[in-house]
Formats: sequence, C-alpha cells, structure tokens
Amino acid sequence: MTHTDAILNIDGYKWTALKLSRRQRQDATRKYHELLRNVIVARHKGDVWLKLGDGAIASHFPRIQSAVNAALEIQRELTYLNEEMHSIVPLAPLSVRIGVAPGSLPSDVPEAQRSEYATAELNLAGHLQKHCPPGRVLISHEVFASMDCDRHAFRPGATIHSGSSQVRTFVSVDRSLTPLELEFRKELTEVQQRCYPLLAFPDWRSLAPPEGFDLTSVRDVLQDACIILGETRPPSESPVGATAATSDAACAIEIAAAVSAAATICTGIDEWADTETRAFNSNVVVIGAPQVNLYAHAMNAVMMLPSPHGPAGFVRESSGLMRLALSPREGEQFMFPQRVPHAGSSRETYGLVFLLRSPLNPEKLALWIAGINGVSTYAGGRFVHDLLVDPNSLREKREASCPDSSRPAIAVVTPRPDPGYQLRDYLGMGWRVSDYAVVWVNAFRE
Repeated sequence: MTHTDAILNIDGYKWTALKLSRRQRQDATRKYHELLRNVIVARHKGDVWLKLGDGAIASHFPRIQSAVNAALEIQRELTYLNEEMHSIVPLAPLSVRIGVAPGSLPSDVPEAQRSEYATAELNLAGHLQKHCPPGRVLISHEVFASMDCDRHAFRPGATIHSGSSQVRTFVSVDRSLTPLELEFRKELTEVQQRCYPLLAFPDWRSLAPPEGFDLTSVRDVLQDACIILGETRPPSESPVGATAATSDAACAIEIAAAVSAAATICTGIDEWADTETRAFNSNVVVIGAPQVNLYAHAMNAVMMLPSPHGPAGFVRESSGLMRLALSPREGEQFMFPQRVPHAGSSRETYGLVFLLRSPLNPEKLALWIAGINGVSTYAGGRFVHDLLVDPNSLREKREASCPDSSRPAIAVVTPRPDPGYQLRDYLGMGWRVSDYAVVWVNAFRE
C-alpha cells in the first residue's frame, strides 16, 4: 500500500521531571501548542488531530514531504521558544521527540474518542516517537523513501520493533538546542557541536541519586549501561581535545569484566553520531574529564553553573592546571589539590567518581569516572572495579583523614605509587598505577 500522507506523534520529553511551577508549566504548554498549530496548520497545511497534555498527533498533510518538513521545523522552532523562555525558566528547557510514520487518520472520529483510537500506522508512529532521541525526529524507512528532498537531513537510525515487524529508521542529523547548551559548546568544533548531548535537565538539583543508591550500588548501574569514552584528537582543535580514548577503553573493559554476564552493556565514543541514541535510554558511564569527553564537558558545565553551586566538577586555572572543585552544600567548597603548586614542586593528582541521575534521562543513573590526568582517571576506574568485586573496599581504601559519610555518592581518589617510586615517575610514561587511596567522600542529596 502506497501512502501519500504521514502521521506525526509528538511528545514532550519527561516534562514532569522539569522543576516548573504550575504557572510556568501552564505558560510553557500554551506557547508550545501555539507553536505546533502555527507550524503544522498554518505553514504546512496539516491538521492537529489530537492534542493531549504535552503531546499531539498530526496528520492530513498534502504529502509526506510536508509532514517531514513540519516535524523538522517544530524542532527548530523549539530552539527559539526555549530562548524566549530562558529568562523565566533558565534551567528547564522544553524538549520533544517526534515519530513520523506513513498513513492517515480519519476525520470523523469524535475528539473524545481519539485518544483510544488505534491503527497499525498510529501504533508505528508511537513506537517511533518513543525510540526517538530527545530533540530529534525519527522516521520510518518508508517515509524516508517517499521524501523527494532533504534526505541529507537524516542518517540511518536503529531498527525498532512495532508489533511483529522490524522497522528500519532514519533519525534527523540536527536537533533542537537549549540556551545553556549554546553557551557551553560555543568553543567546540563543528563535529563536536553536532554530537554534543542534549542538556534536557541542566539543573544539578534534579540529579541527586534516588534514595537507596550510592557508590556501593555501581553493580546495579552496570546491569544496563552505555559506557561513553572520549575520542582521541590533537589537543589544539578545541577545549575537548586531550588524548584519552585508549587508556579509558582499558578502564571500561576492566569494569565491564567484573559485571555478571547478564548485564546489558554497550560502548560509544562521544563523537559517534549514534552514541546519544543509546545513551538517553540507558544508565550511562562517562569516562574522562571535560577536556577529553564531550559528555563529561556537558556534565561539568551543568555542575559548574555559578548559582547555586553544583556539587562537583573540574576547573581550569590560568596556568592550565585542572583542579577538582566540590561544593557539597551552600557555603562549602573543597579543592583538590588544595593549592596550585609552584613550578617544580611535586604535583598532586586526583580522580573523581560520581553517581547521579543521568542528565540525559533522570529516570536512569549516571556514573562519572574522571581525573585530572589519565593516571588519576585510571585510579578512579580501579576504585569502581573494586566496589564491584567487594563494596567494603570503600571502607578499606579510605584514608584516616577522609570524612565519614553514610551512603556516599561522590568520592575523590588519589593514585598511590608502588614502593620505591614517586607519582611523577608515572605521569607521561603510560605506566599503570594499581593502588589508590580514597581521600574524600560525601553524600549528594537534593
């Protein structure tokens, strides 16, 4: 059956998790539905067949290309709507997912019954929407084949199941942007900007791990995880450019080896186009500091928002030295190293292990393993490995000066050289530091 029309299934991406007042939510929803009507009806001659909360279903377009154009334009217009709303709700950008399937919907179904109406085409549009990365458009292969222009706006996506059928998909290359994201990624290369993760929840107050989860829960995180490694590139190209992927891969493989065989684990490079597709619907393990990993760069930007202070992140001194800054509560700040070392002095180095809700999807968890350099990142990885093998290793590796904290979600570790060596012997030499000490821990609660 050849279709000349398409169905758009549009839904807000986890708006209930956004910290909006009732008035803000009402204003945002009103402006959002005005945007949908302007794009779908006025510009592309379609029909909003069903409007429901932060979702909508549209059809009755002149042709399939018009439906696809409408979907792409909705995402572009959301960028401008978020800019307009930024001064009112700066930490709550609106993101939507759009699925486009071939088919049409009858006009004679009463509006009160449309939310219960079902067809195979409508079901497919719903499946495409649910599998679509936030801020993007996901279309079926049949829709892609029916397009007569702008195919370059899509790339191959994952194969999904709809009923008993497997459906090949294509996902939009570009997506809607958020105001904070535009600020965070402005110094990155064009390729990195295209792969930058959507900051759907850029408010660290939304990211406290749920009750019952702490660093001893890492096995649960790894049962269903996307491990994201940084890309290796010349450091002169952008602020995210230090070489890291090879050593980080070794860290990830060792962590994965300690998980039961039943775990579902995938790995992605931060600059791979499909990494976001996998990451937004899984727990994520981000390995590397902001200078080596786009996802770490995004997470660090959220954590370092100036007011209120985020609980943990990396700052770069004018000398180029990276330091860990931790603000577990208002008015407190801890720095590692505590002071910027003088030239020629022994340089301390530290790694960060941080469990939080995923900034990509607050229904999932994120584990961030990073360090001031590769040696300290590896020390953080060894710490996670030991937690998987024996959760009591946190207590055993804690230094005497390390503060006591029940159910900690943040830990700072420092590598311990082998007897007869100093830490500077390892830096830049590619040696493996297998021992470490836990020097600081803290709970992270909203």
